[in-house]
Amino acid sequence: MTDDPTRWARRAARIATYADSEERLRTDLYGRAPSQIPSIEDILVGFPWAYGNVDRDIAAWSTAVGERLSPELPGDVLQALAAFRANPEIGTALALETLALRHADAGCRPPHTSFDLLDTLREIADRATLYLAEMGDPGATARAVALCVETLHSYATVAGSDPCPVREIGVTLMSLASRIAREPGAIAETESDVDARFIMERRAQRVSAKTLLEMLAMTIVAPEPMSPERQTPKAAGMDMSWLADLPGQSEPAPSILVLPAGPDGKKAKGQAGTISGRRLPCVPMPDLQDLGQRLVERTPWAEAAVSRIVGLMMGRPYAAMPNILLVGPPGGGKTSLARDLVSELGVPSIIYACASASDSSFGGTAAQWSTARPSVMAQLCITSGSGNGIVVLDEIDKASATGGHNGSLREVLLGLAEPSTRRAYWDIGLETAVDLSGISLVATANGTESLRGPLLDRFVVVDVGTPRRRDLPVLVRGILDDLRADVADARWIPDLDGAEIDALAGAWRGGSIRPLRRAVERIVALRSSPRLAH
Repeated sequence: MTDDPTRWARRAARIATYADSEERLRTDLYGRAPSQIPSIEDILVGFPWAYGNVDRDIAAWSTAVGERLSPELPGDVLQALAAFRANPEIGTALALETLALRHADAGCRPPHTSFDLLDTLREIADRATLYLAEMGDPGATARAVALCVETLHSYATVAGSDPCPVREIGVTLMSLASRIAREPGAIAETESDVDARFIMERRAQRVSAKTLLEMLAMTIVAPEPMSPERQTPKAAGMDMSWLADLPGQSEPAPSILVLPAGPDGKKAKGQAGTISGRRLPCVPMPDLQDLGQRLVERTPWAEAAVSRIVGLMMGRPYAAMPNILLVGPPGGGKTSLARDLVSELGVPSIIYACASASDSSFGGTAAQWSTARPSVMAQLCITSGSGNGIVVLDEIDKASATGGHNGSLREVLLGLAEPSTRRAYWDIGLETAVDLSGISLVATANGTESLRGPLLDRFVVVDVGTPRRRDLPVLVRGILDDLRADVADARWIPDLDGAEIDALAGAWRGGSIRPLRRAVERIVALRSSPRLAH
């Protein structure tokens, strides 16, 4: 049995994440209209066919595809699609699958297309494969199993994927795999050769597969220790004091021993002594769904970036994330997004201007010199008294290159950006190893060209995107909020009226926020001019 509270905190986070994922899946499942056509991913996670019937699903889907893409699909694919709609059987489905794959493999891209036709052709082929598997064709069933495996691999490469869809795709995979013939000569060549054993009721098949998957999970995952209540001995007179040391439902929040005490309990000198030998509490992870919604409200053009960042934070025992590099054009709101992220998480932070960093002092300076100081990340823990926090490396692409006389920021980050090194980083200012695993790094850059190599490999690159013209009201509201923060009374800076917004919309068409900020500041300044007061 373990007494590590971090393990129990991680388990609680996994339970909460799983419950949220289950709720989203259930809400999506029961909140859909019966006529809604499921996507390929929906089918793999167990959603019913449109109208609850595969034939009606085929009719609805083929009609929708034909109407949407008829000017762009190759003629023979359109004919095969119409034949399949008129006569949904194994022969017509095989013809549609074969033609779509043939054109997709050839890289068919007619000119002036408004859709990614290559992906569409592959989607048509994959859906035909699933229809064939539902009809009982063993060869297509094997191809559908491969499609499930490919989908699972794609989920595995995306950090923080919802656990319940992954589970349901595994159920679909096992239910399909159970229908593949093992006996020689059992593979059907024509529709008449299809063995009736392969045509099974879909729901019963998935129930059987889910039971098998649960049995496998119980076998390969070691059981969790029982709670202290269930372990309580009933015999009278037994010493029960040992129960106080066991992890349970009242386990305290995660904490980190950042700076261990020296020999004989000796504390570090200076302000570092305030945390020496003491476990520092970590700020808990807030509700990620609410956090994501608030960030999207402030930066709607970065919705995809926010979604990925939130996914990277799921399941963590406290407010933290892997190393993230926010990339986008100048003035695109990268630093603002980083600041908003820090604010929403409620963790201590430091904004470190990389453009002015010309040495390696980020990692601390040696204790034998009069200017000795701990690393920036250790300083954050010392001054805040928190075990976790965020250092924003602003404009990391403008930091000096490696090889300078006094070192460089990039050289120091090669170690500090490595999670294993960060857990036991030798701080030359404190002359001891410190645990900086609770400090997250969020960097910003206009591009990744100058960062390619080992440093870039240590970051997850997230494209922030570019502000759009339709985001103007949100941007103006944010700029005004910033201006109000600098005055004694926010009422001195009222909202812009319709004419002022229209004037801004005519001059700013998207892109960098900086000229828009200057324009809003100019409007606010003109309002206070006595000459324009009336």
